[in-house]
Amino acid sequence: LRFVILPGSRPAKQIKSDYQSAYRLWKAVWLDAFKALDGVDRIFSDDFTRQDFIGALFYEETAIGSVFFHKVDLNTDMVGRIDTERKTGDTLNYVYVIGHDKLSSDLPVINESTNNKNTKLVLDYKFDDPNDPNRIYFRSDHYNFARKGVPILFFYDGMLKADYHQPTDTVDKISWDLYEKRARMIFNTAWEMANRDEMLKRDIPLPSTAR
Repeated sequence: LRFVILPGSRPAKQIKSDYQSAYRLWKAVWLDAFKALDGVDRIFSDDFTRQDFIGALFYEETAIGSVFFHKVDLNTDMVGRIDTERKTGDTLNYVYVIGHDKLSSDLPVINESTNNKNTKLVLDYKFDDPNDPNRIYFRSDHYNFARKGVPILFFYDGMLKADYHQPTDTVDKISWDLYEKRARMIFNTAWEMANRDEMLKRDIPLPSTAR
């Protein structure tokens, strides 16, 4: 067995056969997955070549496993409500952003830039305060990426008290205009990050989970 790191595009001549074998594996795996999900019966090689790096496990000359190197994880959970504890004047134009000051200095630069150009939401970093008792950064789904060094941003509406994990958290309480604006900001951020030629910097150590 051998593990090879391949560039997502522009394969060198000496690794061209490895690259082609990894692509065949990738196509077979994802084609089956897409068919199972929604009947899609085609995928495009561009989806493969746009990856920054592909790690491929080979048995002799055949790729038998692959993994993509993640640029970033954008976690979106509960972005449709309004924080009932929020007392500031921008209640209808905010989103909490968690992780902006951790792992990569590129995170706030890209997120703030795209937001300022498009949606102009107030990006509230309240939950990134190291003294915040909720410690959301260390306990939500994204942390399994963060602890492996993948930069993350978690977008959140802040509903920690009213209706949190309760049957009273019903669809009629969603603020749809704000929900759409937040979703558009997250999409714009993801689009900007995905289309960069380089990986995000990983220049900030992961903070300790200890209090």
